[in-house]
Amino acid sequence: DLARTESNMTADYLELGERSNAEDALARAEAALALHPTTKHDKKMQGRLKYERGKVKEHEGDEVTNAGGEGATERAAALYNEAKEIYRASHKLCPDVAAK
Repeated sequence: DLARTESNMTADYLELGERSNAEDALARAEAALALHPTTKHDKKMQGRLKYERGKVKEHEGDEVTNAGGEGATERAAALYNEAKEIYRASHKLCPDVAAK
């Protein structure tokens, strides 16, 4: 379905280093999940999208680290911590959502 396709696109964009496109694909996946009647309450997909959101946040932290500058370490650490909390939330929705 569309939510799964967009979730896959999110992962592909992140691998290509295109965080902005990944965020757009993730937003489309979340919208598709909310609108699609058969997957609206699909915890596995909800967990997967949350996991992808964590990956986007982690990549954002990587970008901040690579850009450097004053306060970059603190901003990156905050983003990494936020990603960690998102990963934990995804695990609560669906424990097997993370890649092994």
